[in-house]
Amino acid sequence: MTKSEIRKEIKNRAASFTKYKESSEKLCNKIIQSETFKTAEIILAYMALPDEADLSTVISKALELGKKVYIPKVFPESTTIEFYRALPQSKTSKGSYGIEEPEVSSQSECFEPEKLSPEENNRSLILVPGRAFTQDGRRLGRGKGYYDKYLARIKKGAVLAGVCLQFQLLSDLPADAHDIRMDFIFQE
Repeated sequence: MTKSEIRKEIKNRAASFTKYKESSEKLCNKIIQSETFKTAEIILAYMALPDEADLSTVISKALELGKKVYIPKVFPESTTIEFYRALPQSKTSKGSYGIEEPEVSSQSECFEPEKLSPEENNRSLILVPGRAFTQDGRRLGRGKGYYDKYLARIKKGAVLAGVCLQFQLLSDLPADAHDIRMDFIFQE
């Protein structure tokens, strides 16, 4: 199957999936209980679309534990994303593609992976959404390349973890040279 055909197949599976809330909670608990989460000081998370695992519980727990949490803002004109620091009092609003995004001001702290020290980078966990994943870390996004472009900027050391619901895990996916492989997959 082509990437386009797989995206269509996963979209169809997502439309008939009815356990988003329960599955998201199980997945969040699995993430929170992981050693990777426990030792991470910096968490880059995402704000879920209706057909993705909702990480609200992970974000809340990370903030409660005093971890630095960053969430993405999409810049469609340049097909890029940037991550901004979330604080307990931070507000979000619907942005590009209907995704909740941080309300950014001149005081907003932007996560700049190029400026991380090796020690900081080694304590970073990046939770990555996708359309589909394989157990060995291949990822298929939605087709615009936002995450692949961003993740290409990340230095070695940060943990890249795909996050997927049961219907998103496949045995095989086509991969191109620019596709960034996940270190592991959090699956329901």
